[in-house]
Amino acid sequence: MSPLAEIRSHPEIEQQLARAARHDRLAQAYLFVGPTGVGKRAMARRFTQRILCDAPPEGVERLDGCGECRACRLLRAGTHPDASEYEPGTAAGQNISIQQAREIRQHASRTANLGGHRVFMVPQAEKLSDEAANALLKTLEEPPPGVTFILGAPAAQQVLPTIRSRCLVVRFGLVPATAIAHGLREQLGADPEQAELLGRISGGRPGVAIALLSDPDELARREGALDAFRDALRASLMVGERPFAGAYALPLANRVRLLQTASAATDDAEDETAVRSPTRPARAVAAAMLEVGQTYLRDLCLLAEGGAPDLVLNHDRLDEIQRLAERLCPQELAAGMTAVLETQRILEANVQPQFALERLFWRLIAGPPPAASVPLFQNALFATEVTR
Repeated sequence: MSPLAEIRSHPEIEQQLARAARHDRLAQAYLFVGPTGVGKRAMARRFTQRILCDAPPEGVERLDGCGECRACRLLRAGTHPDASEYEPGTAAGQNISIQQAREIRQHASRTANLGGHRVFMVPQAEKLSDEAANALLKTLEEPPPGVTFILGAPAAQQVLPTIRSRCLVVRFGLVPATAIAHGLREQLGADPEQAELLGRISGGRPGVAIALLSDPDELARREGALDAFRDALRASLMVGERPFAGAYALPLANRVRLLQTASAATDDAEDETAVRSPTRPARAVAAAMLEVGQTYLRDLCLLAEGGAPDLVLNHDRLDEIQRLAERLCPQELAAGMTAVLETQRILEANVQPQFALERLFWRLIAGPPPAASVPLFQNALFATEVTR
């Protein structure tokens, strides 16, 4: 468990967890739920430090260890024997395996190495296979004394009900853009203009802002993805005059695929340091680029429906988005958002990223098939109130 750059957010949750630790009223298992990048992993790691610290500060409702004791030093070095963090470990890096679940069960049954507590973190519990979840269930039902589990997932419904029912669910919401910008300035040293931009484009997720701040390649990937979505929507305006404009989907998909040539960044500086495999980088980059495209379509929907420009996330492209929103109708944009959501689902179903992206850009340019349903606003990125 190595240290992470972080922006301290969610003070109410931090106070709740700090009080539980101080009064020794820890739940046997926690389930942290909220969008990827919102701060779940960082909170889980600080909670772990507070639980394991030998001399935590008295009377402080923050998840701080003393920073000097043996436990804190070992946690800082990532070598504490009683703090374990599990990532997807199957061959394709898609699931937490039954072998890993059995390992957790075996280790949980042992006495703590340093004579205190043991903490097991599973930041992507939605990726527990059914077999792994069932193998872990008995331990969650009757955990040994001094053992705490901290699971994480984008939504509680993505975790099996049998697991969810044995956890105390802690919900993480999106963070206001102003709070993210303040954290970037005060805690990570970003300059004010950059902090304001990253606060907006992160969509309420501090981990995304940190990734963009710390990795210039990530900003370049964002620009490339925004360009591809812009060009696809511009091409959609020409379909009436050029019936074969849909063929432009192939080079656009290839442009997005090539964005992975810069090493794939984690989805979340706090939330996704997953095991890599030969197929994972392409899938991870495609998923991240879809999230960028969602913000672009969201901004267009907002302006096309008469929303205030101040609520636009991609504010550095405001002029471009305004011009495009004037030429596209809300129904077309809603259909585009539906296509993005469908692409996210088929990526999760292990469809090759190149095929998924080609299908997406074809749909953005040529439109949906006849009689396609168009569900609106089913993503947390539509919570515009947090961007002000």
